Amino acid sequence: MATYKQIRIYVKEQYDLTNKDYWIADMKEQCRLNPSKAPNCYDDNVRTNLCPERHKDKILKAFINLGMVRQ
Repeated sequence: MATYKQIRIYVKEQYDLTNKDYWIADMKEQCRLNPSKAPNCYDDNVRTNLCPERHKDKILKAFINLGMVRQ
């Protein structure tokens, strides 16, 4: 499985988008990939920084191209 850093680099190179780790974590959760727990997380059941709709497809394409999910 690709690391958060590899995903960030891929999205930056392909779409010139600087994305956030919490966007990646939100997308991993939506794809049922079990994101890692942040050390500063207060509540496991509440995600406060959701991935914006306009960036979801870019991060999902990164997951597909990095072999994390299938189309």
